[in-house]
Formats: sequence, structure tokens, C-alpha cells
Amino acid sequence: MSAPSASVTPMPRRRLRTLARALPIAALVLVAGLFGPSASAHDELVGTDPGDGTTVDVAPTQVTMTFAEEPLALGTELLVTGPDGAQVQDGAAEVSGTQVVQPLVTDLASGAYRVDWRVTASDGHVASGAFTFTVAEVVAPVASSDPTQSSDPGDGTDDSSEPLLIATAPAPTPSADVSDSSGTSRPLVWVVVVAAVIAVAAAGYVALRRRRS
Repeated sequence: MSAPSASVTPMPRRRLRTLARALPIAALVLVAGLFGPSASAHDELVGTDPGDGTTVDVAPTQVTMTFAEEPLALGTELLVTGPDGAQVQDGAAEVSGTQVVQPLVTDLASGAYRVDWRVTASDGHVASGAFTFTVAEVVAPVASSDPTQSSDPGDGTDDSSEPLLIATAPAPTPSADVSDSSGTSRPLVWVVVVAAVIAVAAAGYVALRRRRS
């Protein structure tokens, strides 16, 4: 007597339809997980020069953008708008390795600038964005009003330590009765001299008479 053969129960049609609908969705999720991150990394912006939101003292001559992967030249474009609304890019953007360089016109005015960019990654993915920077206003130097600084260039020596005026003592005013160096007026001297001569003559005369008598 032979054993009865096992029978296979067929899958209901409703389950088959559910499985058929779920397979495409699962496949899309798998593809997005495998290729999504790698594709977005191609056009990832690493940095800009000038930096986003920064203020520079000297007007730049170009704008530089650096990406994680080398972008394609086709479809890459940068538009730089000045504070007056005019575009200041000079020619087309240039792709050099992972960098995109956009030359600018010379003598940029002070104020805020906006950079709108669009690049094409090596896999054909297109990315876009914008960033800003500001050129600081140049302030002219103010002339010094220090009174100690001499306006005469001269020979380069500093005369600021010398006094402007030198005080001198007034000359003494001579007195009306000033005596000479001996402390005696001239008329009195002559009187004394004449008296001395007379006294000597008188003494000689008296002595002479004494000898004769």
C-alpha cells in the first residue's frame, strides 16, 4: 500500500498581488540607499572665498568655490551682484580641479555682494545655491591736529624740546649819584689831593725856616 502524496496549497491571489506591489517599492529604496549619498557627495560645496557672510577689507578680484568632487564645466555658472544691483562678474567661470573660479571686475565698491551659483557634478547631477560677502568701506586717514608737531620740515631734526622764548634779566639802571670804582666822587678826590699838596708844602717850608734860624 503506497503512502499518500503531499499536496501543495496554492498561494492566494490576494497575497500575490500584495507581494507584486511591494517589490518595486523595495527596489527603489535599495537603489536610493546605495546610490543616493554617493551622488549627492559629488556636488557637495566644501568652502568659498570670500567666505559666506564674511566682511573683507580689500575688494576681491575673484570668487572661488571648492567642491568635494570635480564639477563639469558645462552648465556651471556664477552670477555676482553688487550693492547697486549690477552684476560684477568678468567673463565666464573657470573650472580648475575641484574649484570653480569666477573673475570679478576691478575696483569693487564697498557694500554687500550676493553670489548665485549653479554647477553640474561629474555624474550629471545639478546643484545650485547662493552666498554673500561684504566689502568694507575704506576710511580716509584724518590729519593730526597735534600742536607739538612742527609744520616746517627743516633738516629733519626735532626742535620741540627747545623753549620758544628765552627770558633775559633786565640791565640795571644807573643811579644819578653812582660813584666810581674807589667809592668816592671825582671832585672830592681832587680836593683831597690839593689839600695834601698844600700840607706837604707847608711842612717843608716850616722845616726850612727852622734850619736857618
